[in-house]
Amino acid sequence: MSELLSGYTLLNILEGSERIFRRGSWSQNQLKGSGYDLRLAGDLLVIPPSQGNPGHVRIARGESKPSFTLAPGDSAVISTKEECTFDFDISALIGPKFGLASQGLLVLQGMAAHPGYGREEQSGKWVPKKNGERLYFIVVNVGPDPVTLREGDTIAFLQIFEVEPPIVKAPVKNVGIEGLSGLFRTDTPETDGGLRYFRMVKDIQEKVKDLDVKIDSAASKVDLVTNASNMIVLFGVFLVSATVLGVTLTALVPLIENFSLPWSSFQGRLTATLMVVYGLSILISVVVVTAAVWRVVKRATTSAPSQKST
Repeated sequence: MSELLSGYTLLNILEGSERIFRRGSWSQNQLKGSGYDLRLAGDLLVIPPSQGNPGHVRIARGESKPSFTLAPGDSAVISTKEECTFDFDISALIGPKFGLASQGLLVLQGMAAHPGYGREEQSGKWVPKKNGERLYFIVVNVGPDPVTLREGDTIAFLQIFEVEPPIVKAPVKNVGIEGLSGLFRTDTPETDGGLRYFRMVKDIQEKVKDLDVKIDSAASKVDLVTNASNMIVLFGVFLVSATVLGVTLTALVPLIENFSLPWSSFQGRLTATLMVVYGLSILISVVVVTAAVWRVVKRATTSAPSQKST
């Protein structure tokens, strides 16, 4: 049989003993109706040395890190200011805070803190550990924006129960900051520790963006080459057409001179007409080629700024 501790009952136990937390490590302001809001500590952390850095550094007990920022894909280990000294008739359920989830922060933790968490046996008696026992959480930023965590921020919710003590008392094992530091490779020069999956996803996303830029640039260059080739073909057609018209006109003029009709009435008009047709064909060809060149130049000048802005 168990009973949820809340309100004044919980407050009286906290003020009158160390059955739950070590004295001085908890705050009355964190009592929230049916439970207690756990706070972020400024030490016993494993965090990236800077935003987006794949490495991790350990902030030891007694050191101070008032705040730190996790870039998208970054992961870290955080601990509570509260130091647990659970008696063997005390247990607790641990729940995440939606305020962190709304910022894109994923929090991984155990479901419960067992009776005896934070206690050790001395001379046949189970007493609170000298420094108590922190609760640890692995966090990762899975959102689109950086998330800043500050010392004293609420990071989890604790519902505390009074339960029947176990028949056999035994120490409650805790991985602790040392074990988690191994996961995050803080003692080696390697930089692939922690929750690498999320960092790898972010790195892949960046590589895909770079690849998209290169593809757009290559496509733009292909378009320029294609347009230039089309312009060369068009200019070649223009030269061939002009040559054919010139040869045709040269061949027709002697034939026109042999016609028996008066020069002024037929030969002159036919010659003038052919000359006009030849001149118009040259003019139209020049206009078409000039328009094609202008389109190619305009596309080149408009595509260059867009590539830079990407």
